[in-house]
Formats: sequence, C-alpha cells, structure tokens
Amino acid sequence: MVLECQSHPQEIMPPRKAVISRPARRNVEEQGFDQWKKSRVEYAPVLSWPTFEEAFLGHFFPRELREAKVREFLTLKQDSLNVHEYKLKFTQLSRYPTEMVADIRSRMSLYVDGLSRLSSKKGKAAMLIGDMDIARLIVYMQQVEEEKLRDRGEFGNKKAKDRE
Repeated sequence: MVLECQSHPQEIMPPRKAVISRPARRNVEEQGFDQWKKSRVEYAPVLSWPTFEEAFLGHFFPRELREAKVREFLTLKQDSLNVHEYKLKFTQLSRYPTEMVADIRSRMSLYVDGLSRLSSKKGKAAMLIGDMDIARLIVYMQQVEEEKLRDRGEFGNKKAKDRE
C-alpha cells in the first residue's frame, strides 16, 4: 500500500539533517604544519638525525637497557633453539649493536658463531662462497638442520628395527 499525500508532502519526507563534513586532508595537514610552526622556537638549530636519535633513545630507551640487549646479542647461542628460533632471536637482537652488524660479513660471522658446533662448521664453510649473503646462509642452515633431524630419525628407526 502506497501512501500519497499531495497536499502535505513534508509530512511524508523526514526533515533533512545538516551534514557536518570533515575538513579536507590538505586542510588538516596545513593546520598541523601551522601548529608545528607556531610551537617551534624561533632560530632553533636544526637537529641532525644522529642527535635526534640519541635524544629520543635516551629518553624512551635507556642506555642501560640498550647495553643489556647488546650483551644478550653477543652471548646469543643456539643451544636448545632450533635454527628458525635462533634466526628470529638473532634478527631481533641484531638491531641493537648496529656498528657490529653494519657489513654483511660481520653479520654472517656473528650468526655462525652462535650456532651449535656442527652447524657452525657447515656455516663457516658456506661463508666462503663468494656471493653468500645472510639470507642465503640462514636458509642453508635451516636445510642443514632439517637434514640432521631426518638423519637422526632414520638412525632411530634403524636402531629400533635392529633391536627386533
């Protein structure tokens, strides 16, 4: 059933509400820039990135904590971790001693040093390959570990069969 009321059309249609629109993105950016300009000290020196980084990290990430993370990185060993877990921990902690992992060879060397004895030998041999990088080395070490686990599984199965 359709209602038609020609004498009073405003009774059928609800009244329109005023729509408040947001300012355009450009206006927001301009407002932000203007606020920044007003809050800035006149003739303040421009900070270099290292100066800003030092001040920021010093405020939000104390030196003692950063040094503890560097020590944790330097003493990181694979031990009971599998290669994947070791890689994650290595990558996570390698953000702290930036000077020590600046070049790829140093990074690879530190990675290999923390591996288990057998894996470390294979890793050192793999580092001798000219175009080896850290990503390839990590993938290779994961393959070595998987192969080692397969060999252990086959050896365990063979021992069980020999006992029967």
